[in-house]
Amino acid sequence: MADRADPLLRVTGATVALGGRRALERAGLSVDAGEPAGLIGPNGAGGTTLLHAVLGLVPLTGGEVAVEGRTGRRAGQRIGYVPQRHEFAWDFPIDIADALLTGRTRQPGRLRRPGGGGRGAADRAAVDEALELTGLTDLRRRPVGELSGDQRQRVLVARALAAGPRILLLDEPFSGVDVPLRNC
Repeated sequence: MADRADPLLRVTGATVALGGRRALERAGLSVDAGEPAGLIGPNGAGGTTLLHAVLGLVPLTGGEVAVEGRTGRRAGQRIGYVPQRHEFAWDFPIDIADALLTGRTRQPGRLRRPGGGGRGAADRAAVDEALELTGLTDLRRRPVGELSGDQRQRVLVARALAAGPRILLLDEPFSGVDVPLRNC
């Protein structure tokens, strides 16, 4: 059980081996709720590997990751993620709001669909909030296939936000984003 003193995210001595080589060695990080944090370094320095370790996408060979004091699979359920490169079917015939609803499928409920099962109002409210936060409200009904690179990146961020994570991890979040938006 999480203790009030636990940071929102704690990484202690994280070590990762990929292909028989150490990709990360004894990395540590602590982030409190509401505290923005960034990893800055050259390509190949281990930033993406650390994010993948936090998400449980690569196994730790040493150390620990805890979210609100929870470790293992329970920790990863509280994290939203926008990868550096995202495979999304941009030609799929859905609009932005529906694309954001697909991010809500992680919410609890046996065989539940986004927008259904009595949670439709909560799903719509989460989508509306994510659209507002990313400046996409006026474009909510635009087909995803008609979006610019900047708008696509914002859709991916909004989709992660719509899931209601406690932590949002963004891997190179400004790739494909217009320069004026970077200053927000």
